[in-house]
Amino acid sequence: MFNWLLRNVLVKIVAYPVRRRLAAFEEATRHPQKVQDELLRRILAHQAGTAFGKDHHFTTIHTISDLRKIVPVRGYDYIEPYMQRVLKGEVSALLADKKIHMFALTSGTTASRKYIPVTDQYLADYKRGWNIWGLKVYRDHPEVRMRPIVQMSGDWQEFLTETGIPCGAVTGLTAQMQMPIVRWIYCVPAIVGKVKDPAAKYYLALRLSVPRHVGMIIAANPSTLVNLARAGDQEKEALIRDIHDGTLSDRFDIPAEVRAAVKRRISRPHPDRARVLEEIVRRTGTLFPKDYWPSECLIGNWMGGSVAAYLRHFPKYYGATPVRDVGLIASEGRMTIPIADGTPSGVLDVTSHVFEFIPEEEGDSPNPTVLSAHELQEGGTYY
Repeated sequence: MFNWLLRNVLVKIVAYPVRRRLAAFEEATRHPQKVQDELLRRILAHQAGTAFGKDHHFTTIHTISDLRKIVPVRGYDYIEPYMQRVLKGEVSALLADKKIHMFALTSGTTASRKYIPVTDQYLADYKRGWNIWGLKVYRDHPEVRMRPIVQMSGDWQEFLTETGIPCGAVTGLTAQMQMPIVRWIYCVPAIVGKVKDPAAKYYLALRLSVPRHVGMIIAANPSTLVNLARAGDQEKEALIRDIHDGTLSDRFDIPAEVRAAVKRRISRPHPDRARVLEEIVRRTGTLFPKDYWPSECLIGNWMGGSVAAYLRHFPKYYGATPVRDVGLIASEGRMTIPIADGTPSGVLDVTSHVFEFIPEEEGDSPNPTVLSAHELQEGGTYY
């Protein structure tokens, strides 16, 4: 009955507004200059009263050309002094928004970690992008619709600022904010992000998801899914035993609060499922996702750049499972929404952010040519 409700009631409740957003997004991509100009005006008007807005004369900016004369293309260090004031509680130094839910932290690959304020508008843009991505996936792969999802998220409360605002991974906050009935579709609850030991986190994610008829497996970095698959094989005996008994091995460093939170999800024994898994190991000698999850699953992760090297391992662990890039997405926001399998390419998310581009050959220029989305040339390469 629960599965019937998910497929026949929840799908209709959720899909209708998302379908409208997808149609609106598709229409917006046909008029990028108009959409970007209107978005710029809206942002400038909203933020004009901030210290940054006043210092940069937002009330005098009416076009993208005006913006480029007054607000140059710069790195995070340009706004960091304002962000430090925000971190100390002076939100109006940079933001007109009344509430900051948390600060998303970048990975720190190029310098010290950056603080990205997560506001209501940030969350609205973030969710809209994922909803459009997901609805397109469901249209292309109806067989995975409303089936359980394995999605790895981080801890959104790694630490607090001096004013008490959480800092961490935005994926943890969005997982925490899901509606209860939607939350149950996700095999791995947000609190699992608090497990710091990688081996323990992978094991717990598998313990929660292997018994279920999974439809999608999502993790931005494909290395995460390679490690997840390897962990399941390495710990297959303990995993099968726990699934059979309805337990969670005490060999792993999993905080007591996390164990208590997931207890209801794992306390039911699954001897039939355990026997299926034992047969897989007897037959193949291994326990890989391609054998215990349905062949019509879909994987969502990055496919471009250096991480693409991990994709060569997928056939061994996941078989012929199709892969859909999740998009060029970071703590700062979503840049693209992929709409096809097997490619890192995606459609620019012109509805959420104002984008500027620099031709690749001018990347090191102190005064590069700066272009808007509608000025790009097909086949060109840009920063």
